[in-house]
Amino acid sequence: MVLAIVVAFIVTCILHKRNVEGKTPAENENLAAPMKGTVASITECPDPTFASKAMGDGFVVFPEDGKFYAPANAEVTMTFPTKHAFGLMTNDGTEILVHIGLDTVELNGEPFTMHVKKGDKVKKGQLLVDVDLKAIEAAGKETATAVIITNGKAVNLIKSGAVDAKTDVVEIANPVVEVKAA
Repeated sequence: MVLAIVVAFIVTCILHKRNVEGKTPAENENLAAPMKGTVASITECPDPTFASKAMGDGFVVFPEDGKFYAPANAEVTMTFPTKHAFGLMTNDGTEILVHIGLDTVELNGEPFTMHVKKGDKVKKGQLLVDVDLKAIEAAGKETATAVIITNGKAVNLIKSGAVDAKTDVVEIANPVVEVKAA
């Protein structure tokens, strides 16, 4: 009888360890508005591709000024030659695409001054890009900026309407993360 209890205990420990080893609940990650303006659900973006969430969930900002800041501590994973968009990977693994304006690729980088390059580590609130919003509007383009979470993480809009840059506006759910055993 003692042998049966010991064997059952050992088997339970092994199977339980196999199922949960290396997994632990993680805190959710908040992303800030990358610029001052009006924040809304991505479904309110004037671009139908972004609004349909075809590229992922996120939010849109209708900017009031042309200073764009890092929404989180992250690494710059890509910058477009036309400077109208850039990609970030947060320390928690969230992949973010920031697309400044709509159809602004056609402006060939003219109204954009990029302050970072691929591989740079940035801090939440760090200035990334200066944009001449009036030049975008004069070219007949929208200034609405899509912030898309491209790797399918759950997005919860926690603040909408008028916001200042660097204000937390979205919570990204990180329910389980892999942790290497010591």
